[in-house]
Amino acid sequence: MAAETKPLRFKHGLSFLATLAFVGGFFGARIFHLLLPGVMIITQGGIHFHHFWYGLAMMGVSGWLGIVDTDVKFARIYAVVFGVGAGFVGDEVAGSPPTEPTRANRVHRGFRRRILLDLRGSRPV
Repeated sequence: MAAETKPLRFKHGLSFLATLAFVGGFFGARIFHLLLPGVMIITQGGIHFHHFWYGLAMMGVSGWLGIVDTDVKFARIYAVVFGVGAGFVGDEVAGSPPTEPTRANRVHRGFRRRILLDLRGSRPV
């Protein structure tokens, strides 16, 4: 006689967790920026670090660890960190463009322009 098993109530994959984390990271960054617009993280050299760069680092590290690590329990953590990082990057790209003439902001504007061109299906000249 076959043993009866209860179906799982929720069975969400890693992409679902990453999507929830993306939404949380995106709106968390938006709310933080709207509530505390004067808060800036500036290094000793005077460089303003946007959360775009934190997001890229989070995506890179968690994506790499998600590929090379085979531990199932850490896969969820990597998916959430990747999603939050993608939310940070998405917020920075979708938000208002920075006004300071720094190298980081030129990269930001170029990245933003590239995404908009890709969405429209055209190529830069």
